[in-house]
Parts: sequence; structure tokens; C-alpha cells
Amino acid sequence: MSVSKGRVLVIMCVAVGVIIGSAGSARGDGPGERIRAKPARTELQSPVVEVPLHVGTGQPLVRVLINDRGPFRFLLDTGAAVTKLDDDVADGLQLRPVRTTEIRSASEGSPSVLDVYHLDSITLRDVVFSDVEAVVIDYDEVFGGIRRYEGALGLSVFADTLLTIDYPRGYVVLKQGELPAADGQEILDYKERDGTAMIRISFGRTSADAAIDSGMAGAFALDKSLEGRIELSSESTKPDSIADQLGIDVTPLKGAMRLGKYELVEPPVFFFGSGSVLGHKVLKHFIVTLDQMHHRVRFARDGNSRIKFGPKWSFGIVVGSRRGHIAITSVTPGSYADTIGLQAGDLILTVEGRPAWEYDVHGLNALMEEVGVIDMKVRRGGINGLPLLVRLKAEP
Repeated sequence: MSVSKGRVLVIMCVAVGVIIGSAGSARGDGPGERIRAKPARTELQSPVVEVPLHVGTGQPLVRVLINDRGPFRFLLDTGAAVTKLDDDVADGLQLRPVRTTEIRSASEGSPSVLDVYHLDSITLRDVVFSDVEAVVIDYDEVFGGIRRYEGALGLSVFADTLLTIDYPRGYVVLKQGELPAADGQEILDYKERDGTAMIRISFGRTSADAAIDSGMAGAFALDKSLEGRIELSSESTKPDSIADQLGIDVTPLKGAMRLGKYELVEPPVFFFGSGSVLGHKVLKHFIVTLDQMHHRVRFARDGNSRIKFGPKWSFGIVVGSRRGHIAITSVTPGSYADTIGLQAGDLILTVEGRPAWEYDVHGLNALMEEVGVIDMKVRRGGINGLPLLVRLKAEP
């Protein structure tokens, strides 16, 4: 399946969306017609369904069946209303488009035209979502030939369930029910905008609505209109961060940001497009429950309501793509990575025992921003070179 010129903008948006959020609203080509992102039926085979969640890449990934075939690796993306499929998955399932749609990015660029596909079912362990529509994206283009996942579940898929993303335990929990009334502390009311949940955050005397976006690898992306109105620290981002590779300046907030009863001290923020987004580096501290029926969200956590974001540490390497492989593109002189002999051009084979392709460049950089030690297997001298096991340690 080839990618038309009309898809190029969306592909670029999804690639940047690894950091700043995902493609947003979609409208069908009929007058006023929208994609049926919400399933016609949702069936839970038990009162409470728990699904393992892989979050080591900076984004939550689950295994799903499409039309009873698979499994496929999908992103659970609360920052998008619409479900997306990789074009190779659509071809393998012999799906055919039913119509086209216009989709607009989070940065409010010109809309692009995508094909709409009908799915008989999406199965997430013991939950079946029936009769739902999706759009198709070429994820090979998004991730430079190293496909990180094969689709993304939009928030609307879970409209008829109570969706909990339990980051500390590494599970998605689905059940029927509702959240109690908002208390302004853990349980907050949210506004629905284009199928996403927008909550109020504040920093000093300034406040903004921010989308809850599990698909964003960063902490906070803020509307560019807020630039200059918010006091920032003078500390800049490390050169090996994802944002730096995309030319986005990330700087810690000076002071704290409030989210209900929680105080987020000096979180990293950047300014991009129109609209603010709350992403993985904040959400990972919580058990997040979304009640779409009543437009409520709960942020629960064990421990202190004050969350301190420390300074970034660096592994002394920059990771990039090299001929379809993940590779070290540069090593900081004098760093720990330099002292143990890592070199530019070394191919990365495994990370923490997992194949490197499970992370890709963006996922691996997200992981390196969150841990202090990483075990890697690298190959010196190209694809036929000698494999080496190394333990990387981060340094301030």
C-alpha cells in the first residue's frame, strides 16, 4: 500500500507526536460526518479485565487482535480519539477503505486526507470492541523503517468502559462503573475536545487546559501562547534528549505546576503549536482512571503529593538510525561511555534484554531519560562485526 501525498503531513505529525502528542480530530467526507471511533458494542468477558502493559519505551503498548487475527503491538493513545492501523496490517488483513476523511494535527496544520477502514472487532485480552472505524498510517515512514508498533488505540474505543492505566504495576484495567463526583483533589472534571480529555493545570497565576496524552513521551508540551508568561529555569536540556534531536527546546519550569492536589516541582516543559499536552513523564507517576461517560479523571498514587523532577542525567551517547538499524551516532569525550570504549557507528542489538527494534530511536532516548543504568548488546564494525555486552551508567 503506497502512501499518498495527502498523508505526508499526518506522518510528520505522528513522528513528532512521539514527543508532543498525536493527530487529533477527524471528519469524514460526508457533510458533518465523523469517523465512528467509538465501537458499536463493548463486551467484557469478566467483571474486571487486566491487560499487561509495556511502558519501557516511554509510551504504553498492549497486544491486540484485529478481526480475530494477530496479535499486533498497539500504542494505547489517550491523546487521540481515532484508532490507527499500520498500512501493512491493513494489507495483511485484506481490508479495503470505505471512504476518506480529513484529519488535522495537534499543531493545527492544514488537514490531510486519509482512508477510513471498518473493523469488525478489536480484542484486548477479554474485552471485544465491535464495529469500529480506523484510519491507516505508514508506521515504517513514521519510525524510519524500524516499526515500533503496528497501530494505536484511540481514547474513544474505551468510551463504554472505565479505563485505568496503572503505570506503577504495568497494567491496563477495564471494567464497568463510574468515578465518584469530582473533589478537586484526586478526581477532576475534564472537558472533552475532539474526543480527548482536557484538564485544568496551573502554574502560579497562569492556568491552561491540557490534553491527557499517554502517547506523548515527554512531560508537558505547552501552547506557544504561554511562552513568556511562564517563568522557566535557566537549565537547558541534555543533547541526547529526543526533543533536542527534533529541534525543540526543553527547559524545567521554575517553581511548581499544580494538578489537583498534586504539586509537580520543576517539570520539563516545551512550547509547541496550539494546545497544551500532559504526557508520559507525568502520567507514569499515577494510576490514571478515565470515566468518559461523566467526563471525570482520577489521578491516584501511593506516596507524597509533591513530585520532584530532578535534573537530567546523560549516558554520554546520542542514538540515531543507521541504514535501518539503531546505532550510536556520537559519544561524548570523557564520558563513561567513552571510557568503556563505545564508538560512533556501533549498532545497538538489545536493550535490557529486549530487541532494540522494540524501542526505536525515540523509545530508547525516552528510556535513557528515565533510568540510571542500562544493559546493552552492541555490534562493532557493522552487521558482521563482533557483539559486545556493555553496562552504561548515567552521569550528571
